[in-house]
Amino acid sequence: MEHEAASFSGMLSAIIVGMIIGFRHSTDGDHVVAVATMARDYNSVLKGLWVGVSWGLGHSTPLLILGILILVAR
Repeated sequence: MEHEAASFSGMLSAIIVGMIIGFRHSTDGDHVVAVATMARDYNSVLKGLWVGVSWGLGHSTPLLILGILILVAR
């Protein structure tokens, strides 16, 4: 039981650290400028928002799929 708790605790810690590093990385100047440049081509706030959401999903989906595959392979 202790091994399972330690394993879960380690995995949770890795997820939290990964999220913090990812949030920090996503607010770097090059990323903000890239998304802003793509979003400014639209006259609608919703279309610009959709560009940002699509960009974020495009970057996170492959990582999510890879993570799921690694967990399934364990």
